[in-house]
Amino acid sequence: MKTLSMPALVAALLLPLVALAQIPAPTPTSAIPTPAADDPRYALPAAVSPEAKAILAPLLAAQRASYPARAAIATDFAAQHARSVKDANTKMADAIKRTGVTITPDTIGGVPVLRIVPPGAAQDGRLLVYVHGGGWVQGSAASTASGAAMFAVATRLPVISVDYTLAPAQDFRGVTAQLIAFYRALLAQGHKPRQIGLFGDSAGGNIVAGGTLRLRDEGLPIPGALVLLSPCTDLGTGGDTRTTLAGFEPALDVAATLDGIFTLYAGKTPGALTNPWASPVYGDFTKPYPPTLIQGGTREVLLSDFVRQYQAIRAGGGTAVLDLYEGMPHVFQTYLKDTPEGKQAIATFRDFLLSHLAKR
Repeated sequence: MKTLSMPALVAALLLPLVALAQIPAPTPTSAIPTPAADDPRYALPAAVSPEAKAILAPLLAAQRASYPARAAIATDFAAQHARSVKDANTKMADAIKRTGVTITPDTIGGVPVLRIVPPGAAQDGRLLVYVHGGGWVQGSAASTASGAAMFAVATRLPVISVDYTLAPAQDFRGVTAQLIAFYRALLAQGHKPRQIGLFGDSAGGNIVAGGTLRLRDEGLPIPGALVLLSPCTDLGTGGDTRTTLAGFEPALDVAATLDGIFTLYAGKTPGALTNPWASPVYGDFTKPYPPTLIQGGTREVLLSDFVRQYQAIRAGGGTAVLDLYEGMPHVFQTYLKDTPEGKQAIATFRDFLLSHLAKR
């Protein structure tokens, strides 16, 4: 299938590094000790499948070994972004080769996007929109194309991946405004709200949930369904597991990084930490809101975010499903896709969206 050359595609899509806020010089790596061998953050959960253990064991060992280097650049978000998009062209080429998708750059509503179409894609108007994670400061549509392609193939639905502007160039108001401009343009092109499903992982899940509240508040028709993968739904620190699981989270293990990105995404707007567009757990769900699947693992420091968001939607009278997986770390679906846990999560994702999106 025809695709653009990888260098040309990446050049068109990778966001330029914006002028970041002043940050302190990184701490020398030599001054940060490697965590002990029995540190619970990097212990292998006993309850997971043998297939997941085989993948998680080396990943956890590498995560522990890299802790000093990652902690040294905890708030150097320019460096973190550069690492997150390194070799994006190679990642996309691999995604195309493995899945057979076609990837085409486009601009919708003034927002750069990637159109990702799987083999045998449905032609009935249904469409998925993906908002990538990366703590609002990392990644791009190009560097995360593999995950988007995986879900496109699983559902046999075309996916549009949104390349929103990262913080601190834009805070939550600017990012959700981009999502709304993109969504308005989709509707203007003739797409029906009930045929559109939005999904995002981590920070992307936050943008999907908060952006949907904003588009509803601004009078736009809500999409057909949402899927939030390991979403951060509260920029504050009120959740129980922010404390109780802080010593067991193998992915979000540098507290200074979390604190820094929350501050950047919140920006300087008064009351931003509890603004529903930034922290959707505080939203009003007595008003219409799409059926929502929230998916994550029991080892996540954000577990309380999942539970509280689920309860908030249900308490308001909305439809929500909380889908948790024993021993799974942050956004496990992509790198554990071939394990029993990953296969079940992907199947649940697929079935939820296909059951809620309307055919033409």
